[in-house]
Amino acid sequence: MVNRERSYKTEAIILNSKSFGESGHIYIVFTPNLGKLSINANGTKKPKSKLSGHLQITNRCNLVISKGRSIDTISSAETTELFPNIRENYDLINNVFYIMELFDVFNPINEINTDAYKLLLESLRWLNDNQNINLLILYIRMKILTMSGWDLNFSNCNLCFDENKENLTSISSNHGGAICTVCQSKINNSLTADAQSIKLLHFISIAPREKLLSISLEIPSIKKCLAISEFLIHDNLGFKLKTKLF
Repeated sequence: MVNRERSYKTEAIILNSKSFGESGHIYIVFTPNLGKLSINANGTKKPKSKLSGHLQITNRCNLVISKGRSIDTISSAETTELFPNIRENYDLINNVFYIMELFDVFNPINEINTDAYKLLLESLRWLNDNQNINLLILYIRMKILTMSGWDLNFSNCNLCFDENKENLTSISSNHGGAICTVCQSKINNSLTADAQSIKLLHFISIAPREKLLSISLEIPSIKKCLAISEFLIHDNLGFKLKTKLF
């Protein structure tokens, strides 16, 4: 039995890694019950390392972690779910790194967010099944914004509460979402958007994943919404992500 005072077990998805010392790495992992962790693994640079193969980005693993004074260390790792189609598709790799960075920056260390973990896991499964990558990223962005406390409203104007969706012509994150033509002139830092895109954002922000998979959306419509969601993500974070989408 694992000594709970000196070590602990957790399921985790590997978000990122960076070199640490002469032979190891620091791994950023996302867990369902402990939140995001920054943990060390020794010897992972060695060719015969038993850990490194299990600790590849996107892998879902069971980890045993030993507690340390300054940083905890991975004692053992066992892969429980791989996403082989992602690894074999070169065109997906950069988009996968973008998704992992998105979950990394929106989830502080040690802050539990079980819903975000479930979203990441279902997103990797969606991607592995070669579903629409642009729609997936749009879906993730809108769900992450909601989970981070930005309960954006696209059903009516957030200033005058005009419910005529045809009058909605811009987006303002500072004012909670959609803005109508009349109110747009009264505010700063809004993004012009057509009524159809705002309707689609409203649908995506409330629809379950299964519902999205059952409908057909035109690529130009998705790309318009991607531009709007990128504006909202940037506005929320105050900086742009390092990874660029292709």
